Amino acid sequence: MCTIDENGQKMRMEASHLLNFTRPTRSIDAGASIASIFLVVTALLANPAQAGMPEATSALRSGNVAEAATQFHALAEAGQPEAQFELAKILADAIGAPKDLPQSEQWMRRAAEQGYRPAQAALGQMYAGAYGMTPNPKLSYVWLSLVAANGDAAARNGRDQAIRRLSRDDVRAAQDQAVGLIKLPILDRDHTNADADD
Repeated sequence: MCTIDENGQKMRMEASHLLNFTRPTRSIDAGASIASIFLVVTALLANPAQAGMPEATSALRSGNVAEAATQFHALAEAGQPEAQFELAKILADAIGAPKDLPQSEQWMRRAAEQGYRPAQAALGQMYAGAYGMTPNPKLSYVWLSLVAANGDAAARNGRDQAIRRLSRDDVRAAQDQAVGLIKLPILDRDHTNADADD
């Protein structure tokens, strides 16, 4: 009888080893094989909603905004932050869908609260008045501070503009609110969790 090890090499196992439930004559690093399988399965189970992102993104790029919005909405409902971000942009831009700033803000906030940096930056810009939103300098400061803390120069400039419109008390309150959000996991476009201790 033959079996294959983790490197794809054929190994011979004697029948007596199978009957006696002893180790084969050539040892297999079962721990490494099991660990590899575990990592693959964990990656697939950790983000099942990610499976539809390529199709939704492709639909958007091809100009089929209605189809993209439908797919992004399903993924957003499943909790996928990039889909929430993309759906929020579609709703804010009114490209192929009616403009809906309250829904856009809701989806953008949901993605931002999951630590998705592009959504945090966009939400800070929304609160600065982008997309025709009523400006809220305090919330703009909060979200742009999170992104600026990671070295984003544009967010730093936006944060600095927001602070000029706030009283000292508002600045302190906004800083406290931003500090409360720092424990969010940070997700970049590649969906890697840079703060996995929470």
